[in-house]
Amino acid sequence: MSELKKNRLEDADHGPRTGGRHSRGPASTGPALSIAALLACVVGAPVGYFASWPVGIFLIIASLVCAIVAIRKHASMRPLAILALVLDLVLIIAIIVVFAMLLHQINQMNELMGTVS
Repeated sequence: MSELKKNRLEDADHGPRTGGRHSRGPASTGPALSIAALLACVVGAPVGYFASWPVGIFLIIASLVCAIVAIRKHASMRPLAILALVLDLVLIIAIIVVFAMLLHQINQMNELMGTVS
């Protein structure tokens, strides 16, 4: 076998190549992403409700991203990431419902103020 062909088939640092870019399965990561996703979700809900709603929404979105990445990378504590994802979706739906109720109340107040004047 010629030297050029041998260099193409073998990588000097990693031994023989077995395939293309997608030949390996996804690498499993540690539990950090799953734990971060659940922690950001659990902390984001009360912070958003009691302290600062923009910070709460940011933490929920960060938790959503961490949960999706942990699920896609087959993290070792994957059920925590799935739980965080479900809680994130429930919280996002709750945020949408609260904003819809707020807009409805504002609309009712505007109608009431229009009839009084």
